[in-house]
Amino acid sequence: MRSQKISVIIPTLAEKKRVTSVKRCVQSVRKSSTSDIKIIAVVNGNRFDKELCSWLKSQKDITFNYVAKPSLPNAILKGREMVKTPFFSIIDDDDEFLPNAMDTRLTLIEDNAQVDLVVCNGYVNRGQIDKLAFNNLEDVEKDPLKNLLESNWLASCGALFRSDSFTPVFFTDYHTFAEWTWIAFKIAMEKKNIAILDEPTFRINDTPESLSKSLEYKAAYFDLFLRMLEKKPPHEIIKKIKMKMCSAYHAKSVSQLKAGKYRDAVILHFKSIFLPGGLRYLTYSRKFLTPWRFWNQSQ
Repeated sequence: MRSQKISVIIPTLAEKKRVTSVKRCVQSVRKSSTSDIKIIAVVNGNRFDKELCSWLKSQKDITFNYVAKPSLPNAILKGREMVKTPFFSIIDDDDEFLPNAMDTRLTLIEDNAQVDLVVCNGYVNRGQIDKLAFNNLEDVEKDPLKNLLESNWLASCGALFRSDSFTPVFFTDYHTFAEWTWIAFKIAMEKKNIAILDEPTFRINDTPESLSKSLEYKAAYFDLFLRMLEKKPPHEIIKKIKMKMCSAYHAKSVSQLKAGKYRDAVILHFKSIFLPGGLRYLTYSRKFLTPWRFWNQSQ
């Protein structure tokens, strides 16, 4: 057998409802290269289906690992600790690599010894319709940090990492939820050398129950922005982060007001208007000029 060059980490809860998607994901990894790929399945949490775990364990090309902690970024870390190949990739259990995706990525990174990772485009599938995940991906190479503050350019299954450039230590200070925005931020701050492959190599299957739609996921951005500021990015990036915080505080204020939580809403509103870009929300203050709302809440 030829020496394997790529490992693919699949973090999964291995729930019964995901049996079909997990097997589809595994098959897509196999079809993504003409060479053998080392598949590392990291089952995490206690919601796993025993039959699915047995199937994963029975596959000759899959290395199985179980961690009790139910955490996607921690499962990624545990998977990275098991990587012994020169390169690795990561994929969520409900997503897919397109045929020959790994071969295409591998050619690009092997041809460029200074490249730390390849960042790729792909499809997001909603309602059985594929749409390109990223527009203007080629701009990322010029200024990854600035482009990240416009929109995240790193999909969970959208990169091939050079193992020497991304040791397990890189993944230890993970962020729960919004983990790929945090990873992309760290990549940009550490000035990793990025090669862009602006062609589809993956498919993200977006569903109503996708984690990115959860309240916990959206709330994670408040702490994420604070962590970004702690890293002391350039001044113009600090301003952009604070503008993002401003919009997030305003959006949260609106949702709290709709939920009848008026005091929380007004606190969030005042946080928003004192950040860069906050003056555009000043007229929203009139929503809080009805005293009986606050009086009723205190009863």
